[in-house]
Amino acid sequence: MNKKKILVYGLLGLNLICFVTNVLVSVIYKKNYNIESLCGFVILALFILFLSFYIWNTDKEKFLTLNISLCFLVLYNVLLLNTSLGFINISYFKKMPNFSNKKYTEVVKWAASNKIVVNETYEYSDITKQYHVIYQDVEAGKTLNKVDVLNIVVSSGKNPLKELMIPDMTGYTLDKVLDYIEKNELTNVKIQYEENEAKEDDLIKQSKIGNMKRSDEIVFTFSRGQIELSDEVTLIDLTNMSKLRVIAYLAKYGIDYEFSEEHSDTIKKGYTISQSIKKGEKIKRSEQKLKLVISKGEKIKVPDIKKMSLDEITKWATKNNIKLEINKRYDEAIKEGEIIESSVKSGDFISDGDKITITISKGKIVMKEFSELSKFEDWAKKYGIAYSVEYEFSDSVENGKIISFSHKKGDTIKNNDTITVVVSNGEKTNVPNFIGMSMSNILSKCKSINLNCVFQYQNSTKSKDTALRQSLASGSDVAVNTTISIILSNGKAPSVSNNTSSNTSNNNNNQSNNTQKEEVKCDVKTITPDELNIRELNNILTNVKSYDDTVSKIKSFFQKRNISVEFKPEYNSNAVSGKYISGLTENGNFINFTTCCPNNCKTYSITIAK
Repeated sequence: MNKKKILVYGLLGLNLICFVTNVLVSVIYKKNYNIESLCGFVILALFILFLSFYIWNTDKEKFLTLNISLCFLVLYNVLLLNTSLGFINISYFKKMPNFSNKKYTEVVKWAASNKIVVNETYEYSDITKQYHVIYQDVEAGKTLNKVDVLNIVVSSGKNPLKELMIPDMTGYTLDKVLDYIEKNELTNVKIQYEENEAKEDDLIKQSKIGNMKRSDEIVFTFSRGQIELSDEVTLIDLTNMSKLRVIAYLAKYGIDYEFSEEHSDTIKKGYTISQSIKKGEKIKRSEQKLKLVISKGEKIKVPDIKKMSLDEITKWATKNNIKLEINKRYDEAIKEGEIIESSVKSGDFISDGDKITITISKGKIVMKEFSELSKFEDWAKKYGIAYSVEYEFSDSVENGKIISFSHKKGDTIKNNDTITVVVSNGEKTNVPNFIGMSMSNILSKCKSINLNCVFQYQNSTKSKDTALRQSLASGSDVAVNTTISIILSNGKAPSVSNNTSSNTSNNNNNQSNNTQKEEVKCDVKTITPDELNIRELNNILTNVKSYDDTVSKIKSFFQKRNISVEFKPEYNSNAVSGKYISGLTENGNFINFTTCCPNNCKTYSITIAK
């Protein structure tokens, strides 16, 4: 066999392998059953079969042409396979389009095909049409190789609360006033007529001139001219007329009316489909009410959205001019990219221009391993996971370190799960009763049970250096190295005599000097919110279980910092039991706290819902 023909057969075989691989990946691996892809594969298969038949039967040695054709066919198949599996990052060659003033559905469709996440926010705009893009945070023309997320601002339409400068339109014709109302989308308009010498259908007065919101009520009064209202009115054709203009006509002739809505494939949304009394017939105003049907737009049947891909939903929405709002959340059961829920059900009927909301799964969240509380909290907040923090004493885990989680590494975080993390308060020790003990015994005892004891003196009938009071109650469980303040006796106060005032003064000075030498000072310290570990305190105040649980955690938190607190239950609050009410904050900010010494101990009163 000719060597040149062997090369042709080799390239043809490579094409067949690539083609079969593409079909298997698309249909079996990607589960892509849409008709467009299948038709594409059929056409490609027929082309390869035709080429194979031609090569097999031709005697002409057009090997250069065949080789070039087959090389391009191989390249096409390889690029098609890359589209499915993403071996080569072709985003280096793609640029960010300019989506300004484009439909939101166009952005969603483009982002899905380029595997980019779209985060949208909505703002009113008098310039950009409703559900069109106002702003994108990625500059148009930027290559997509480092773009994972596109944040866009979408127009919610004209702001109903925006203030407009309403001109004085007195003397304007009815049509000119109605044109102004429709163009500026005034939403709370009342139209009435009066008999007047002015020309028929001229505006004779309006209730507001100058600044007003679109949603504010405004009344326009037109002249009926010299028309005398009779009880019978011959109707004109009101079909295919806007609702606003129908109301104006009915107001002119004082006709009572009633609206209903139906879908229509032929009448524009907001326009009249039919009237109960036909054109040319008379209506008796005192007895009859005119019934009119207003179009809801074309009747669109909703497909089974939950079984569609995002690309298919976007194509359907774009084709039918449906406004699409997409939310995303993690879900334990629904695979990434599949639909969790929709605001409309399969078989529902909606209208042209209606909005539907769909929620797409971001896949399941799996528990990770954390050694630091702050990193876990950042992770939980990023993914919107509820969590609570509990504190326990531990002989083996250092103070502030994590003891355990309610979920193990690799566990799936189920919908509405709350992860409980247990944090160490450090090794526990029990506060003894120091009252009546001598200073030396107290120091020895404090050292043996890992308490940090500080002292102050006070005159007393008790013998010198005997403990009178202590800042932490005996029997309390506290973390090791917690500071406790103890007041010791300085003995009886010396008597003072007028005749020996000078000597007494000297003696007092000497005694003061001696006391200062013996005294171990307890300095009152101010602790600012930044020094307090607000993150830990906020966790206690946020993750509420019961009154007793909250009180216990807050008490332990401040006890470790030698700050004295007391609690007041609030029975009249509607808050859940254990919810913080007041005492720790002012104007929403945490206050400064001072530490406790026996002769200078400020107690902070905290109110908790009971």
